[in-house]
Amino acid sequence: MAVRQKIRLCTAHDGVRLAYALSGSGPPLVKVGNWLTHLELDLQSPVWGYLIEALSRDRTLVRYDQRGTGLSDRDVESMTFEDHVRDLETVVATAKLGRFPLLCISQGTTVGIAFAVRHPDRVSHLILHGGAARGRRRRSTDPAYVEEEETMLKLMELGWGKNRPGDSSSPASSSRAAASSSTNGSTSCNASRLHPPLRFDCCAASRTPT
Repeated sequence: MAVRQKIRLCTAHDGVRLAYALSGSGPPLVKVGNWLTHLELDLQSPVWGYLIEALSRDRTLVRYDQRGTGLSDRDVESMTFEDHVRDLETVVATAKLGRFPLLCISQGTTVGIAFAVRHPDRVSHLILHGGAARGRRRRSTDPAYVEEEETMLKLMELGWGKNRPGDSSSPASSSRAAASSSTNGSTSCNASRLHPPLRFDCCAASRTPT
């Protein structure tokens, strides 16, 4: 089934334009933005294409490109964890959604958790996949571990846009500076400190401890 989508724009709290897409029909399902996406190119992606199609069969799938990526504004001054949470708030408000399940993948898990804590009345189900409550830099203060994380980030920056096997879509999704800023933010966040009681169904799947 070829996915048909409607792409729209909304404006974040600081003036950044965010692109979001609606596909399928039925009750809403919101996918939190994560590193890295492109609303148009993802339909042909071997990673995202089949998932978008499946999620759009019985629901109206709402997904968006994070600030600094995809069809959203690329040149942004701020890309903090708070920005990402507020961007999600902007998208769901603009789409005029009521209560909905929230799909959080990878980097989007901490953003989704924070949104659910702030708006428990809006989230019917919280679906967490392949993410962690604590960013990688928050998991250990061991010098060797910290050095490894810094080295990986530097390697990403140096290799960005060189069209090596496996990363051909990355330059199309984001600039080197935006990708680095987004990675810095996600590896430094910590949603495990958020402790108010949450009353909705939650499903979590992860290959690494949180």
